[in-house]
Amino acid sequence: MYYQYNDYIISEQGNLMIYDRASAGKIVDRIKYAVNRDKFELLRGETRQKNDDFITLYNLPSNKIKSILIGLEVDDYSETSPSTKEGYENELLHIFGPTSLMQAVGEDVEKDVIMYVKISIIERRVDDFVVVVSFHEAEKEIKYAFK
Repeated sequence: MYYQYNDYIISEQGNLMIYDRASAGKIVDRIKYAVNRDKFELLRGETRQKNDDFITLYNLPSNKIKSILIGLEVDDYSETSPSTKEGYENELLHIFGPTSLMQAVGEDVEKDVIMYVKISIIERRVDDFVVVVSFHEAEKEIKYAFK
């Protein structure tokens, strides 16, 4: 069961889902606008080892990562939910599952890789800043909102 709230539908589990393509499109546009202007950061390091492992496995240079983010489409959208991390409870996390053709290091063949991309949009006075929290291969099936 879902409950509507402004541009969102809220599930019984408390997750938010943008309820129409136009609203999801606005989120995608904000992400692309920020990324195009290099107003983004991909989290890496000890707390984001999956991101590092994925980037290393597919030898992804920064321009390929940027291209994947700019290539996000409304059809890649899954859901939006509030952060559960202490101190970040007011942030919304937008989940996407884009597919990208990639070749793993040491492999001879490219394959379509379904990714799990989790993004927070930080609203600032002048422009938005995008934080890419998760950027790795999907570990479970992505439930798309519009596919």
